[in-house]
Order: sequence, then C-alpha cells, then structure tokens
Amino acid sequence: MRPLLSWSLIVASFLIIAPSFVFAADEGVGIAQQMAQLLLSKGPPEERIRSALVAAKKFLTHTSSSAVIHAAFKGASPKSKMKMNQWIGTVDHIGFIVPPGTEIADLERVSSHSGFPAQHRVISSVIVAKELGGLLGGEPIPTKIFICSTRDEHEKEVSVEMFVPSARPEIVEEWIRKGVGTHIALRVREQKSVDEIKNMLLTEGFSMPAFMENKSMWNPQQGSTTVYFDLLYAKRKLRIEILHKT
Repeated sequence: MRPLLSWSLIVASFLIIAPSFVFAADEGVGIAQQMAQLLLSKGPPEERIRSALVAAKKFLTHTSSSAVIHAAFKGASPKSKMKMNQWIGTVDHIGFIVPPGTEIADLERVSSHSGFPAQHRVISSVIVAKELGGLLGGEPIPTKIFICSTRDEHEKEVSVEMFVPSARPEIVEEWIRKGVGTHIALRVREQKSVDEIKNMLLTEGFSMPAFMENKSMWNPQQGSTTVYFDLLYAKRKLRIEILHKT
C-alpha cells in the first residue's frame, strides 16, 4: 500500500517537479485554472497539450486518493471523509477539453510522446456532451473522448480523458478558460459506493452540477457510473468525479 503523505509534502514535491501544475490551496490555484493556463498558452496546440499531459502524469503518479479527499473535501465531516477513504480505491484519471482544431490523430501522436503510450481509445461522451449542450441552451454537443493511459511506479494504471467537442473555436476556448469539463476522478471499489457517497455529500451541503439533477449517470461505452461534485477550492472551481467501472 502506498504510504499516506502529508499534503504539505505533496505540495512541496509539486513545487519542485511541476511548478506549472500545482494543486495547492496555499498557491490559490486549482487544477482547472492550471490546465487552462497550459492549454491556452502561446504555441502550437500539440505543444500545449503535451505540457498538460506531462503535468497530468506527474500529478496522477504522485498523488493518492486520500490526499485529494483531504484537500478537496475540507468541509466534509470526519466520518464522511473516513468513509470516502474506505470506499475510494485510487485516483483514476484527469479530464479536460483540448484546444479547438485538435484532431484525434494529433492526440494519438502527442500522448504517445508525453508519457501516455497505452490503451488509446476513442468513445463518445455522454455526460460532458450533455453539460456542453446545456450551456448553449440546446441538445447535447457531439463530443469525442480520447483516452490514454500509463502506469505509475506501483503498476497502477492512470489515465487522461481529453474531450473534443464539435463547437465553434471561440466557444471551446471559453469553456477551457472557465475549466468546463476539467476534473479529477476518484474510483470507488464497489458500484454502490457511488450513490452512497453522493447521498452522504449532498446531505452535508455539497453541490452537484445542475445538469446531473442530483443523480448518478451511466456511460454504457465505458461501463461506468459517475457523479460530479463542483467545489469551491481556494475561491476557485474544482470538479471531482466519483466513478465506478465494471
């Protein structure tokens, strides 16, 4: 079992190995904002995506689910955090929308050279597509998800989900700027724990995105059950996904 590190040690290590991708309240910057900075920086889209993937890999391979729970759910009761630590097995992935004009072939190429050479696959989004459509006041926006994976030093598989929506470039850039679709996913050991965590956190006043209507959602292509929670983290938005995969 991976030893539980204090959050201050994790923050210190990130300041050394990944100064552009810091998940630390002391820095006042959440993951969504850091990913937005990387993905909307100057330079070719592939270079920006490469920077995001390198940062994501460092985060995924150096951060435990317990550390994320501790940092993200500070307002939860000790009992709830204890149950979450029991039910959640790992940090599963990070997800984000890629810059407009990006093709699936671009993502295959850049991920292979950025530390995510395995399990490349493309599926259609159900949940984010619904959210994006709602933001535009209409039907779900056709959105592809490119998934790529790697393994950490303990041979645990970690992944990145990159969303490719069919929308005007200026709209996609605004979504990236606002952190729409950006999230950290925590994977539970048993499917029933998704709704147990959902009900527990809703009772304590945590909020899910309106489009989910306080219900878990099913993606048949991934065989996954998911809930999102939108948090205020250092006065900025941070989305945490709780999921189970069959």
